[in-house]
Amino acid sequence: GVSACIVDVDAPELPVLDGSAAPWLDAINTVGLAPLDDEPAVAVSLSRPLAAPDETSDGWAIAMPASEPRLTVGIDFSSHEPIGRQWFTWTPDPETFGAEVAPARTFAVEEHLAPMRAAGLLRGGSLKHGLLCSKRRWINGGARDAMRPPHLSTAHAPPRQGPLRFPDEPCRHKLLDLLGDLALLGPLPLAHVIAYKASHRLHVRLAAAMLAQDGAGPHVDVAGGLRAAGHCHVPTPHPQNANNDA
Repeated sequence: GVSACIVDVDAPELPVLDGSAAPWLDAINTVGLAPLDDEPAVAVSLSRPLAAPDETSDGWAIAMPASEPRLTVGIDFSSHEPIGRQWFTWTPDPETFGAEVAPARTFAVEEHLAPMRAAGLLRGGSLKHGLLCSKRRWINGGARDAMRPPHLSTAHAPPRQGPLRFPDEPCRHKLLDLLGDLALLGPLPLAHVIAYKASHRLHVRLAAAMLAQDGAGPHVDVAGGLRAAGHCHVPTPHPQNANNDA
């Protein structure tokens, strides 16, 4: 994957595009990658399990020592019938990322729109930039809104559910969030990371704890990376849905 690049933007944050990582992956695959002469970075490893609770909700994130990276994410939007409770597990693999994780789009629940817009967020946002859910239904339309990225073949994708690319698309996008936050460490840690109703802040708190325990790992400004990613400006949602900074 990409371990070194310069990102040049003329706005406070990157464009959301369709709310997934698929357009970025397509663009990177189009131009290709160039090898680096630098020594490969060493992945963080753990000597014992670590936990990062969320004092504002019942969310949590843990990391357990493992021989290879593995990510598991759980979400609970039981007050929103189309989402409900979901779990998704993925072993990071460049061969499956494009089909199983990258196309999953960001999402929001309808009642959070007004507070987010009042905070100056979502300006210019539309149903082309992600998924929107009410308590009873997905507000996005049908097949046209669920247009499948070119590399996501029918053979690799589960059956659609309404406008979704996957029945568990919200949970897969949360795993994409976790993957991006852990990338602040450099190579993904040798750990099974499990996050439940977790926010970006909680992901990064766990990443910082892993870095502190490892000691010999790369010197990364995790908090600085979080600020640069804009996550520090994500409003804290209602505790019942503390996992909704999608």
